[in-house]
Amino acid sequence: ALLRRLATTHARVYAVVSHNPSKTYAVSAEERATLLEAAVANEAWLRERVECVVVGGYVWRYALERRADFLFRGIRSWRDDGLAEKLLEALNIAGPLLLGPCRMPVPTRYLQADPRSAHISSSTVRRRIANSEPICDLVPACIHERVLAAYRH
Repeated sequence: ALLRRLATTHARVYAVVSHNPSKTYAVSAEERATLLEAAVANEAWLRERVECVVVGGYVWRYALERRADFLFRGIRSWRDDGLAEKLLEALNIAGPLLLGPCRMPVPTRYLQADPRSAHISSSTVRRRIANSEPICDLVPACIHERVLAAYRH
């Protein structure tokens, strides 16, 4: 839903799957990007505007390289995600100024999820899969089986 909203108002949207080399993920960034690409590819108009990319390291550097106007972050709610997102925003502001290249940071904007889907999180998907519970109400039908396969390892 968030990518659809952005694609209606922006000519090009980079859907970034970030990868922190110091973290361990249940599913690799490449596989998560492949799942995202499959969901995007399911809608022709979206496929033309959205590019899915894996970024290791600082997302703000990628945004500067691409001359992005904004970094958009999807949040479920300010209560659930606000503090963590504001900390990331602070890093995105300080990074270019302190670590270089010394440029004005790319501003961060937030898109709040529709309240009807605010309960959806990657943790919820992983928990349901681990408990053999259905996820059809959490992920697009076009990638449902691929998500199950990826997270059942």
